[in-house]
Amino acid sequence: MRIPSVIALLATAAAGAGGGKLLAVRPIPGPDSTLVQLEADQPLSFTTLKLSSPPRVVVDLADTVIAGVPPEQEVGDGAVRRIAAAGAGAHTARVVIELAGDVEFDVRTVGALIEVRVPATKVAAAPRSPVAPSTSPSTPNATANATSPSHSPSPSNSPSPSNSPSPSTPSADAGTP
Repeated sequence: MRIPSVIALLATAAAGAGGGKLLAVRPIPGPDSTLVQLEADQPLSFTTLKLSSPPRVVVDLADTVIAGVPPEQEVGDGAVRRIAAAGAGAHTARVVIELAGDVEFDVRTVGALIEVRVPATKVAAAPRSPVAPSTSPSTPNATANATSPSHSPSPSNSPSPSNSPSPSTPSADAGTP
């Protein structure tokens, strides 16, 4: 008589350990990072993997189906470019978080919530600083001032007419005729 009880107990445990549902995937942008929340109907077993080219975080959720989560979300906030969710085999749901740069990430769980924190990249701000000096108005004015005297510079200055000679050079030539 004990055998049917054990079989019933195992069947109940297998049904309870069955799959969960991924109910929502929410990106929450912040000033220094983006928090991607994966909300489920129960605590889930998962693995994470970081890939490069393009940089991505992959979260595989074991024994989970996707319920009402859009297949792709554009984020584009400086930390996360986009998020995709799809089935990956018969019993696995996969969430792929495409990163804006190659950065480390943190993962934590709180009950049925999995949170992936991705720091923002600073790549966009770096190229702007070298561009500013080349567009300054002082360069055209210096060239115009160097070429404004009516007589030509001496032959020693002619190999570099695009370089701005010092203001004392043209005035010294002008005063020596």
